[in-house]
Amino acid sequence: MGQQRGTLALMVALLLVGFALRARQITALPLYQDETYHLRRAQAVMRFADNPIAYAHGKLLLYYWIGLFRPAYTEAGLAAARLGVALTGLLAAAGSAALARTLSGRGAALLALGFVVFAPWALFYDRLAMSDTPAAALTVLAGWWTLAAIRRPTHQRGIALGALLGLALLAKLSTAPLLGLPPLAALLFGGEGLPLRERWARARPALLPAVAIVLAVGGLYALGALENALSGRPQEPYDPELFDAARGWGGARDNLRVVWEASARYLSRPLVIALPVLAAALVWRRPRAGIYLLAWLLGLSVPFIAFAVALQTRYFVPALPVLGAIFGVGWIAPGKPERRPTAIVLGAGALAIWALGFALPFARTLSGDPAALDVAAIDRRNFFRYTSNAWGTREAIADLEASGNRLAGRVPLIGAMHYCTLPALYITPAFDWTCMDARFSFLPQTRMPDDVYAWPALIDAVRRQPFTYLLTDYLPPERDPSDDALGWEPVAAYRRPQGEQWVTVWRVTLVDPAALARRLDAPGE
Repeated sequence: MGQQRGTLALMVALLLVGFALRARQITALPLYQDETYHLRRAQAVMRFADNPIAYAHGKLLLYYWIGLFRPAYTEAGLAAARLGVALTGLLAAAGSAALARTLSGRGAALLALGFVVFAPWALFYDRLAMSDTPAAALTVLAGWWTLAAIRRPTHQRGIALGALLGLALLAKLSTAPLLGLPPLAALLFGGEGLPLRERWARARPALLPAVAIVLAVGGLYALGALENALSGRPQEPYDPELFDAARGWGGARDNLRVVWEASARYLSRPLVIALPVLAAALVWRRPRAGIYLLAWLLGLSVPFIAFAVALQTRYFVPALPVLGAIFGVGWIAPGKPERRPTAIVLGAGALAIWALGFALPFARTLSGDPAALDVAAIDRRNFFRYTSNAWGTREAIADLEASGNRLAGRVPLIGAMHYCTLPALYITPAFDWTCMDARFSFLPQTRMPDDVYAWPALIDAVRRQPFTYLLTDYLPPERDPSDDALGWEPVAAYRRPQGEQWVTVWRVTLVDPAALARRLDAPGE
């Protein structure tokens, strides 16, 4: 009993440390464009005014979960949404521990929990308002409960299994391979020594209710999509550009390189090398557990590697709790039962060395100086160097609020941005704000015109006011558009981390109204 209490206390301590790592300065990494969609959709679904399948993108449950925290479209609202996701990250870690405990006891559970709590791959995405972490939590809970339902098959357990599987699908449709786990578990754990027919018969009380509930969830989703289609509303129940069945071996090879690079950066090369060894040891000594976990891992990973068009590292977040279980169970599996305590101590020591030498330095940089993070190439583009994040934008708005000149008590500010939703989150009542979005402000054209005189909000502002500030990610600091019509005074320039992209602020004034009129009459000159 004392040993059980000690293990439980250590697990609780690990979860508290995990929460601290995820919650500390949770908005240090600026807003990412996908998060803007999730915040807006969370607000929309909580109004219960329309059919959410139209904009579900295969991750409907995320919007309701975030919506429970009632996040405003502000930096404080972003923090609330990210904290909500961070909580599901702890649930994913606990689920990995429960899975490992079911397969190999408390020692394996402790190792699995430590793996997921400290893994930089999990830490990075658990601090973002994205769907992958909630999907990871529900996926591992469904896979763990599958074992419980098959080992002791009852209708009640089958209902709970169906609910978890349905929720996992609603969290992210790409978790669909999870549906293969119940029949696999019935085959592997449905009664050692029993003929196949009897294993299915034994598992039927749990499998039938689970199948019924999953079909009901799928039917409701399909009805929502059908209602939208019959109403003529545009809908995106899932992302149709995610997969390309014609990718071929060349595309899979490229994706494997991405996986290797991401694994090395987010798990460390030594751990990436150790995990296949542990998996092999697990299959050798505990073949049923090993086959179950590896089939699960491959089911969540191989479709992305084989068919994903632009592979994102976040696609593998739902697989991290499974890796945690492989680490925990695989570490203990090769040893004899009497040597298990020694194996647990050695595993905990190895995990502590990895956490102190690799994972915690990553966590410290993530919350303290995220611009210096060493991340995978695709994440460097998405979260740092490209226009899909608020680096530079956030800093520019803060500096203008602190020191910008005001008209009628407010800072006049025009935006010319790839995504107006990014600065909008940081804009406060101190600003008189208008933004031109490259995707929507110039339809049918979906890009920003090269000619600044084709930026109507800017022209209107300089005609009405003595000056206006312009915030843009289209004009690098060396490009000064000043001429006889408009004066452009550079105020500040902010280079996005890990790249050459700039966000610039200009003070624009009208120099000569007649020259401006001529420019507008002869655009592009």
